[in-house]
Order: sequence, then structure tokens, then C-alpha cells
Amino acid sequence: MARPPRKNADYFPFYAKDGRTLFLLESKYRCMGTGFFTNLMRFLTLETDHHVNIQDETDAMYFFSKCHCDEDVGTDMLNILAKTSKIDRELWQIKVIASQDLLDSVTDAYRNRINDIITMAKIKEKYISDAGNGVSDAGNPQAPVVSNGEKPQSKVKKSKVKKRKLNKRNNNDFINPYLGEFQNVKLTKKELSKLEIKFTDAIERIETLSVYIQSVGDKYKDHYATILNWERMADKKRGDKKIKPTTYAQKQDAERRGRAAWLLKEMEDEKNSEGTDKAITLLPGNEI
Repeated sequence: MARPPRKNADYFPFYAKDGRTLFLLESKYRCMGTGFFTNLMRFLTLETDHHVNIQDETDAMYFFSKCHCDEDVGTDMLNILAKTSKIDRELWQIKVIASQDLLDSVTDAYRNRINDIITMAKIKEKYISDAGNGVSDAGNPQAPVVSNGEKPQSKVKKSKVKKRKLNKRNNNDFINPYLGEFQNVKLTKKELSKLEIKFTDAIERIETLSVYIQSVGDKYKDHYATILNWERMADKKRGDKKIKPTTYAQKQDAERRGRAAWLLKEMEDEKNSEGTDKAITLLPGNEI
């Protein structure tokens, strides 16, 4: 029985020269930008046909966890990648991540294979309809518009109401059984994943909240927001404030003030020293 053809690769080239995309990511997110970019390219290299669809919530959670990044921050970095065309903009609009640059860079891995590397056109054909009327069956299809005599404004209003209802959580959305020693901390899978990314001691924080609720009663509407708020309050108590970088002019001014303070101290010490010498010469037996 013939082995199935491979549709991924074991490596991708990482060039030392700094490109525009990586420069923008590092300027905004520092080392986190470098890490996310590298993990994204590793993920796409190992993924079948070198693209990933994160339309489903669990797929998105898995993707951002593998990239070791918070979903909100990761989404912002993906938006930057789309603006610089490092990932395909059209596909990213429907939450499909693919990179033509990556496809070009791993083409050599397919040189001795019986199958060719997938093309960007094939990926788009899988998710986007030829007519351009929305997403194909592989993605999120857009239903054809059927006129029923309703005004467009009423349709928009209804869709907004429906969206708000979907965003509102109910008890079925939480992990069951509830978390913590007393099983009273309500978190969704997505919220738990975010906490584990934000805090290395996420489980300990959940246990603390569980004990607190058990002792004083549950007065919190949102347990995820409560854990984040406790961290914010702790930061405030510790006085953890972001230090704004000083400008060159401010540094020069500080140096001038430092030199002036040093000079005043030297003058004061010299003055005190002269006063002491005079006092000594006036003492009996010390006349010269």
C-alpha cells in the first residue's frame, strides 16, 4: 500500500535580514512580536497544505495557545500581517490564515515528492466562491438574500439583536462542573485559556476565588473579570506603573541638574572646611 503524499514540511527558512513586517511587530510588541511571528510560521509549515482555518472558536483557542499568545493581541498582530501582505488579506477576512511568502519558501521541500505544493489559488478556491458572493461550503456560507417585503433597516436591527443574544453567556457555556475546590467558579473554555496564557499561576488564582466565594458568598457577576480586576488592583498596590521613556532633552536636563547639585555640594563642603580651619587656628595653643 502506497504511503499518502505529505502535504506539510519540517522546516522553513528564517532570514536574518529584518523585514518590514517583523520590524512593525517588534516595534509594537517587542519580543512577543518576534515570538508570535516565528510560532505562526512554524504552525503553518507543519499544518496540512500550510494554512489554518480559525473560524471555529475551539480551533482559534488551539491556534493561539500553540502560538503562546493572547487571542486579542494575536488578532491585532495578524491584522498587521494582513496589512503588510505577509498573510493573504482576503482569506484573513474570513479567519483563514495563509502566506504566499511561506509557500514560496518551502517549495524546495516538495522537489522530490510526487505531489506539488498547494497554491494560494487552490486555498482560496476551497474557502471563497468563484462568484465572489461570499464563502464556499468549506467556510461560513452566506445565505442568498431573499426579499420578503421587509425594510433593510429592520433586518439590520434584528441581526444586531440576535448578535447581542449570542454574545450573552448562559450556564451552559461554562465548564461543567464549575472550577475550584468548591466548584463555584464559572468560566468558559475560552476564558480559562486566556487566563492560562496571561498568568502562570492561573489555577491558584481560580482556587483563591473559589475559597473567597465559598466564605462570603457569590457577589460577582463575572468571575473572569473578577480575576483580572484583582490583578489590576494588586498592580496598583505594588505601584507597578509603566515608565515612559525620557527624551534626549530630558536626559540632558537631568545631567545638567545633577552637575549643578554636585557643584553646590562641593562649594558647601569647601565653605564648611574653611570655617573649621579658622575655628582651629583661634584655639589657644594652636597659634602659628
